[in-house]
Amino acid sequence: MSTKTKLEHFFNDIWIEKGYKDPLAVITFKFSSEEAFTTNYPINVKVTILITKGLQKELLPLRIIFPDSFKHPQEITSPSGTPTAGIVKIRSSPPYEGEAVIEFTQSGSFGYIIFSKNKPRYYAANRNVITISPYDTRAILEKITPKHSDPINLSDIFPKITTIKDSNASVNMDKIIGKEKWLQDNFRKILREEGSSPIPQRGKDSAHEVADVEIFNKEVKGKICSFALIVKGFKSFKRKKLTWKDIAHQVTKAYRGKPDYILVLSAKEPVDGLITKFREYAISVNNKNLIIFGPPLDCIRLLMSYKII
Repeated sequence: MSTKTKLEHFFNDIWIEKGYKDPLAVITFKFSSEEAFTTNYPINVKVTILITKGLQKELLPLRIIFPDSFKHPQEITSPSGTPTAGIVKIRSSPPYEGEAVIEFTQSGSFGYIIFSKNKPRYYAANRNVITISPYDTRAILEKITPKHSDPINLSDIFPKITTIKDSNASVNMDKIIGKEKWLQDNFRKILREEGSSPIPQRGKDSAHEVADVEIFNKEVKGKICSFALIVKGFKSFKRKKLTWKDIAHQVTKAYRGKPDYILVLSAKEPVDGLITKFREYAISVNNKNLIIFGPPLDCIRLLMSYKII
């Protein structure tokens, strides 16, 4: 369950010509594509031009042509059978900007040409405005680039939890105190009811908890996701609130199985800053949405929604 990273590249240029005291315009290019800028792959290009006051009538209409590129998808309109070049048409009224999708069939560094009133006027074809890599780069990135899980929450995993209000759950807080194995067994039961893969029973209570068992799979938002479950009960640690020190070893151990998500359900409230610690760890392993935390109230709501309490 992953999304591709959007890559962006900016380039600024100044349009200067002999016989003019000031630049004719300042040009900003914004290129964007998925994962990388490669051959035979669509690249979105947006061009914004700040024309010097008083020159609009002389210069407009404008087109930016990338002579080494083609329109995407490729379109053949000429009798010679040559695909249409990558062209960005600039608006003739403020803001002076345009956008197009182009592609390059060869790798290298490329520039552009400005057409004014349908005639080439400013040549920057040899300028290094955008660098294009071979298409094979995508296969390499596919192997080495970490995949980021989509953001989800407890209600996405357990839809029934939305049927229980916080006010109704708060009166049952005492029912999860001191019931370590009972909590874990019932969360297993809920997972089985939701159609996830089975989780083996533990032999005895310990601080290792469910992080020691195999990762389970469950369909969420139409996609099969892998989860590692960690349950923190009252007997797992002596502190009044859950800290990163209490759970770090379990989180790192759970991540060895490379799950899409690590689900942490706690019978104790977290200390200030724990959620930030979760976020920092998730970012450090290149999966910012890795950890989903369920505080005590959500644990109660979950148990109530499946009629366990």
